[in-house]
Amino acid sequence: ELLPPLLVADADGRAQTLDARAAGGGRPLLLCLWAGFCAPCVAELPELAARHASGERIVAIALDPPSGLALARERLARAGARFPSYYAPAAPLAPAAGARALEDVLDLDRLTLPTTLRLSAEGRIESIVRGPLKASDGGGR
Repeated sequence: ELLPPLLVADADGRAQTLDARAAGGGRPLLLCLWAGFCAPCVAELPELAARHASGERIVAIALDPPSGLALARERLARAGARFPSYYAPAAPLAPAAGARALEDVLDLDRLTLPTTLRLSAEGRIESIVRGPLKASDGGGR
């Protein structure tokens, strides 16, 4: 299944469109869904940072409530995460051409955190990893 462009927010709460195909730059991409309040998610951040540093394409979306965004940003900084990071919008965003709200694409109420979508260079969902990634999981470089 092809992942449509998603409506997300940047660190300042401004609306952004995340297009996985463009974010991957012609290469496979790991789209990581996590939260700053989730201990396994936070424990996974150094692995994601290391994968990104070695050239793997990583993008993260924090699913924290608005009151937890500062903690999420702090956890990313502490882990040395330099990959692109977005946030679930605090309020519904104005629709962007072709972009879909996160909750319209993902069942956020039942989503296990962390969850990583392995996407092809074309933005097609190849597999879903529920729970933290491990070094032994291999990469999509």
